[in-house]
Amino acid sequence: RSLDLTGPLLLGGVPNLPENFPVTHRDFVGCMRDLYIDSKRIDLASYIANNGTAAGTAAGSRWGSPPA
Repeated sequence: RSLDLTGPLLLGGVPNLPENFPVTHRDFVGCMRDLYIDSKRIDLASYIANNGTAAGTAAGSRWGSPPA
């Protein structure tokens, strides 16, 4: 599968955007790990900006508990 983008790829949070920005969903509930782009592993701990994301998984969620 492939994903062709004409703009930035935002993972983990979307900053405040203009009302007319074509985003239909601004949230994701779940876990991401081992992200690869062009066969290169992306370090999800290094980021350009933090827009309300948190490491780990929320306690009590169906995905488990946060790392100790």
